[in-house]
Amino acid sequence: GKNDDVQDRATQTLEWVERASIDILSIALDHLSLGRAHLAAAQQEGKGDFTQAAEHLDHAANGLRQAGAQEFIARGLLARAALHRVRGDFERARRDIERAGRTVIDCAPGGRVNPSGYSAAAV
Repeated sequence: GKNDDVQDRATQTLEWVERASIDILSIALDHLSLGRAHLAAAQQEGKGDFTQAAEHLDHAANGLRQAGAQEFIARGLLARAALHRVRGDFERARRDIERAGRTVIDCAPGGRVNPSGYSAAAV
């Protein structure tokens, strides 16, 4: 189905970017796609084995942070929070959601990391 297609495409592109030593961001985004696809597949199958989803989502969150990809970090954290929620680990889900919220605030105009350089106070 749809999850299998996503897994196949993301696995192939992950192999390409790792083999070509392409940037950390590309690798992290492929891990994010794979993690979300594995999470959806595990939920649909009802087996409760989220091992592959967890591995990919952890790689994604760490890679996005290492790449400094502020615009994508929140997506990785929210995907991982969804995994924690499904597993019943609500404390870890809450922490990832809070981190995602801080990341969004940091990137907003007037935030601490605002990549545009604009400050809400200056506007």
